[in-house]
Amino acid sequence: MILFAAGGTGGHLYPALAIAEEIRRRHPEMPIAFAGTPDHLEAEIVPREGYPFHPIPVIGLPRRPGPALLRFAWLLGRAVLQARNLIRTLRPSVVVGCGAYVSVPCILAARVAGVPTVVAESNGYPGIANRLVGRFADLVAVAIPGTERAFPPGKAVCLGNPIRADFGKGDRVSARAALAYPRTPHLLVVTGGSLGAQALNESFVAMLPQVLARHDWSVLHIAGARHVADVVTATGAVPGPGGAYTAHHDRYRVVAYCDRMADALLAADLLVSRSGATIVAEIAAAGRASLLVPLGINPDQAANARFLADQGAAVVLPNDRVKTDLAAALLPLLGDTHGLERMALAARTLGKPDAARRIADEVLRLAGAM
Repeated sequence: MILFAAGGTGGHLYPALAIAEEIRRRHPEMPIAFAGTPDHLEAEIVPREGYPFHPIPVIGLPRRPGPALLRFAWLLGRAVLQARNLIRTLRPSVVVGCGAYVSVPCILAARVAGVPTVVAESNGYPGIANRLVGRFADLVAVAIPGTERAFPPGKAVCLGNPIRADFGKGDRVSARAALAYPRTPHLLVVTGGSLGAQALNESFVAMLPQVLARHDWSVLHIAGARHVADVVTATGAVPGPGGAYTAHHDRYRVVAYCDRMADALLAADLLVSRSGATIVAEIAAAGRASLLVPLGINPDQAANARFLADQGAAVVLPNDRVKTDLAAALLPLLGDTHGLERMALAARTLGKPDAARRIADEVLRLAGAM
């Protein structure tokens, strides 16, 4: 039995699912379960993926002293007891924490119970939860070189960020056919992550006519469920195939969410994106050029973006400049085919599409299944 503790955001959950998928592929008989918070996306996605889900309520650490800090301490203590009882019931061979605060009680309870633990850190700047539990884990698997320094010496090893098996496979032609995209030479994909990004959406919509003035480019705009209606109104897009809205003779498509993200990345020549850990790993695995706009309040996104930019694989635009400088950053890239090819090649050299396999190896070794 392998118990995963992950959730809160897709950046914590999807790496856990990628590792679980790899373990299930190699050992179909191996029981796998997830612990997560009951009011976040893991409560819906984990059961849909076919894994048992065990809710453990926990909240983030408040930034200031006060009543919220007392509530945090009380919930954390209760969560540790729930995690202890869950471990006694399931008797896992290994507990794997992939970030978010639910990892803390599960890893701590596993440590007390003598159960081996693995922490997977997907970002270049580790979060508070993983910095804490990484001290107690048997192994910390980090995604970006240099992140090992955030943990005790000898504790961490760089194995990459686990992504689902369908990323980095296939080719541009088949991906564009799967998306039924217009036959323009180039495709730009714009995404603000699973929740969307209002500032990025608004800034891109403002410059959309300049992008589409280049008749060799089409656009897939993944606006996020909270923002898609505003984007549709602003662009005058009309209902089209597969739940998309289209404009400019179908050279512009906007969707709330893309459930074929692997195809979208493979089909793209350039991405404009936030720089969460998962999308950065997927961009590298697919080998695609990118213009990254890190979320301003997250030092982890800035660190992830630098990982690609320092090797010439991406251009970084700070979030506080997106409204004023997006056009100046993006338009030259659309006209530089050779530059995009160099960025794509640099990204591909940084990709670790086998990260899920490598981390699964370590998990199974600790479980005595290797």
